[in-house]
Amino acid sequence: MLVAVVGGTLLSLARTYRSIAAEQAIESAAIAALDRLSREARNATSVDVGGSVLGTSPGQLSLNTKDPDGAPEVVQFFLEDKSLHVREAGVDQGSLTPAAARVTNLIFRTIATGKDRHDHRKRDQQRVSRAVVLRHIHITPLVHTMI
Repeated sequence: MLVAVVGGTLLSLARTYRSIAAEQAIESAAIAALDRLSREARNATSVDVGGSVLGTSPGQLSLNTKDPDGAPEVVQFFLEDKSLHVREAGVDQGSLTPAAARVTNLIFRTIATGKDRHDHRKRDQQRVSRAVVLRHIHITPLVHTMI
C-alpha cells in the first residue's frame, strides 16, 4: 500500500512539473512574440487597415514599414494552424510561437491615440491619430498527461 501511495505521489509530481515547465515555456515564447510585434509596430510608418483583419479572431495585422535599404515593405502578423506567424515582404518567416503552444484567439483593434500636439491653436483642425493594438491573444500549452 505504501508503494502505491509513493508511486501515485511521484506521478502527480511529474505531471505538475511538466505542466509548470510547459507554462513557463509558453510565457517566454509569448513575451518574445509580443516583443517582436511591438517592435515592428513602433517602427512601422503606418497600419495597412485594408490589409488587416480587425475586431475579430483570427485577426491579421499588416504594417507598412521599410526594409534595411529604405524600400517600402509590408510586415504581417497572422495565425496559421493555431500558431502566430510573421510575413515580411510576402514571405512567411515562420512561427513566433513554439510547436508546444497554440494560439486560440487573436484580435487586433483600432484606437484613437489622441490629438496632434503640434496644432494647439487650431481647435477645429486638430487630428485624432489612429493606431492598432493587440486586443486579445490567448495561448495555451499542449501538455500531454501521459508519462
